[in-house]
Amino acid sequence: MTGDESALHKQLGDSHAESTPITSVAPLRPIADSTDWPSVSCAEEDGVTIRIGVLGDFNPEYPSHITIGTSLQHAGRALGVEVESQWLPTPSLVGAEGERLLAGYHGLWAAPASPYQSMDGMLHGIEFARRRDWPFVGT
Repeated sequence: MTGDESALHKQLGDSHAESTPITSVAPLRPIADSTDWPSVSCAEEDGVTIRIGVLGDFNPEYPSHITIGTSLQHAGRALGVEVESQWLPTPSLVGAEGERLLAGYHGLWAAPASPYQSMDGMLHGIEFARRRDWPFVGT
């Protein structure tokens, strides 16, 4: 982490790096529709960790990339739930393996800063969320 990134993390109250390595992710239960998702209050009671996959090619020189994970942590603290985010490089989102990876997250966030390493991967991630009514935000 550069000095500027470290200062930004301190300013935002985040003491850890934004990106964690991708590991094998077990798919979450299939979603019939968006009403099938547990509410935030259910997550609080059950101690569920909300998992958010960030679609994009992390670049520590983009302030928006640094602040995505931090903003999710702030939201989690405000709601009283644990939030875990992980960057998913766009080449990893293509094909059946990409679908299995995406299915391991409660929600998806498409990060800014194209051109992506794999535009097909990014579009596949967006299509995955739209076709399944998966919680999704694009910035």
